Amino acid sequence: MTTTFRPVRAGLLAGAAVVALTSAAAYAQADQQQGAQSDDEIELIIVTAGRRAQNLREAATSVDVIQGNTLEDISAAGFEDYLRQAPSVQFNDAGASQTASISIRGVSTSTATGITQQTVGIYIDETPFTDVFSFLSSPDLTPFDLERVEILRGPQGALYGSGSMGGAIRYITAKPDFEEVYGKYNGLVSFTEGGGINTLNQGMINLPISDTLAVRAVVSYRTDDGFVDNLLVNENDVDDLNQIHARGSILWQPTERLSLLGRYIYQNSDIDGLSLIEDPEGEELTQSVAAFAELELEYQIANVEIGYEFDFADLLLSGSYAAKNRDTNGDSGPMSTNTTLLGFEAGLSATLGTIGAFTPGDLLAFGLDQNILQSQPTSDAYYVEARLTSKSDQRLRWLIGGLFTNVDNFNPIQQFVPGLNNALSSFTIPAPFDGIFGAPNAAVLFGVPESDQLLDFFQASEATEYAIYGELQFDITDKLELTAGGRYFDFDVETQIALAGAILADVDNDVSEFQPRVTLGYQADDDILLYAVFSRGYRVGGVNDTIAFTLAPGENIEDSPAPLTYDTDDLFNYEAGIKSTWLDGRLTADVGVYFIDWSDIQLSSFFPAPLSPAGGIAAISNVGDASIVGVEAQFVFQANDFVTFSSSVSFNDAELDEATPAVPDLETGALVSAPAGTQLPGSRRWQLANSITFNYNVGEVPVTLTASHQFASSTINDFVVQAPLGSYNLFDLRLDAQITSSIRAGIFARNLFDEREAVQLTPANPGFSPRAFAITRPRTIGANLSLDF
Repeated sequence: MTTTFRPVRAGLLAGAAVVALTSAAAYAQADQQQGAQSDDEIELIIVTAGRRAQNLREAATSVDVIQGNTLEDISAAGFEDYLRQAPSVQFNDAGASQTASISIRGVSTSTATGITQQTVGIYIDETPFTDVFSFLSSPDLTPFDLERVEILRGPQGALYGSGSMGGAIRYITAKPDFEEVYGKYNGLVSFTEGGGINTLNQGMINLPISDTLAVRAVVSYRTDDGFVDNLLVNENDVDDLNQIHARGSILWQPTERLSLLGRYIYQNSDIDGLSLIEDPEGEELTQSVAAFAELELEYQIANVEIGYEFDFADLLLSGSYAAKNRDTNGDSGPMSTNTTLLGFEAGLSATLGTIGAFTPGDLLAFGLDQNILQSQPTSDAYYVEARLTSKSDQRLRWLIGGLFTNVDNFNPIQQFVPGLNNALSSFTIPAPFDGIFGAPNAAVLFGVPESDQLLDFFQASEATEYAIYGELQFDITDKLELTAGGRYFDFDVETQIALAGAILADVDNDVSEFQPRVTLGYQADDDILLYAVFSRGYRVGGVNDTIAFTLAPGENIEDSPAPLTYDTDDLFNYEAGIKSTWLDGRLTADVGVYFIDWSDIQLSSFFPAPLSPAGGIAAISNVGDASIVGVEAQFVFQANDFVTFSSSVSFNDAELDEATPAVPDLETGALVSAPAGTQLPGSRRWQLANSITFNYNVGEVPVTLTASHQFASSTINDFVVQAPLGSYNLFDLRLDAQITSSIRAGIFARNLFDEREAVQLTPANPGFSPRAFAITRPRTIGANLSLDF
């Protein structure tokens, strides 16, 4: 089947554009802005999920699209504003979406991010942004002035590489425009129940410099006042967020065939604390934890694309630099400090106490109450990619590409107890004994420097990947299309682990594999597309750098109860679906079924760690197999010019095929194994999203009222604690008015009935912290204003 674009009615395209991912209000608002369209007017939605431009309704794959103007109409600030409405997509937010856990089709082993590479890949234009290191798991790009967001459901290993096991999310930023000078502004103010005022201010300007040169710039600033109070330290709204985003691009097109595009993105998120509460069923949103951790996340992307249009194919050359930095500065408070001091107390009693130079309790009497842990991981990644794509108007179409990746990661972790050196120095060793102990005081005896540093650890890794990928698409008949391709990669990572300046391990991990993908599409008629997909996804193996904390003094790395390395895990996906259009384009109905076979699952588990300030650390091991059977259905019905209804439902039966190995439960210390048949943590068997939109005029002002609903069934937190997390229903309401052709205003209520259900659990750490839960964001009421100029 030669790729062609068919006429699609405006009502159909509303559904095709957002399916059930976004409410039909987005269509209605866009229609009001662009003017009324006739039923016969052609409108196309193009996606590039398959690395070539293609009509969404003719793409033989499971992909959802949310248009950039839709994101602006709802004043979306991040993932939380649109991901929960996508079928089979689970979003678990701990209060800052930069650290949220995202899964697709139940491919998950925890509701939290953990230390494994995530199972959903995130891509910004041509730049991969989820590398093999997991410290910045879900970089949430400000969704303003985007061309679109594509959500690819199902494994994407063939075209998108490691980490895209459940699927991928692609941000496509808007390019500079040569035509005219214009800009836009979007502002929002809201109030969250139990918290304070949240604001969002975003602006864009497009400047053509000549007929062949243009620039575009975006600036965004967001503040969330937080809604969790800490009773122990008597502070309110401890989970504040401040975020600044800047983006610039320049496009030069000296000829019709040649184009050069440069982009730069900067985003900084300052997070005072996570939105964790101890009683999710209580009226008050509170925690009582002495520990606090300020988190600053920063990333930058610089990208250059060169495009050239040959007569037979299109060439793309892309080079990117991506830098990520995370700065965590945490104080675990008096409780943790006392636990650390008790260790020194025992040592002092066993040494100086025997000669009468120390009395138990003397060290605690100094009143030391800070135990500071600093972690400042950085990642610098370079990507060079070349891709040649044949023209689409041929019976045999093809693409071939190559990618080189180099990622350097450095993660230093340091611990300080301010005042400890001074306190230990006061315990002097009497002259008759100083020659025996070889030290004048306890600070020198125990090696505590004047900086009060107790821990000096770092992990340094360098990952290199060479990959080649390609596809062939062949029209067997005018209606039947076969696509076959894959990706071969060679990945190598070298990791060093050092403690107190001594190298504990130097490990080289190398893996080479082929990731196939085969798709069969049958265009039964203009309104019905049948398709079948076989695909594979994977995550590369690596090194457990933090197992150094599990070692007692004098032990070697081989003595750790946690494994030093872990292997690649992968899954196979078998999928079939139908995309259909009915009632002269007023109804779209898409249904898909799939089976996923997941093997050698990478699982993050806790192990006892004498050197860790928290008493335990997480490490990854391969634990066995799982199976996932799922169904997805999406419907959009435009009843008339005034009412549109959309719905999506997904079912995922995701279970272990065999029991996991026994690992320690951090809360109880007991060895725990998850039996065969256990639901995969974080997977929700049932998810439902509905919306209904009413369009009408108040005088000369077009008004849109949208009511939407999301339901998610229960799940468990992880394989070790296996705590249940209940189902939830969220209801949103929104009223928008197109006041003039360039001014839009709206009011909204998210989580209208203020349902507060736990979506994530942090296990208790006895002696340090109780259990804590992340919940659905409380009721948030606000207003927004958009201006075009």
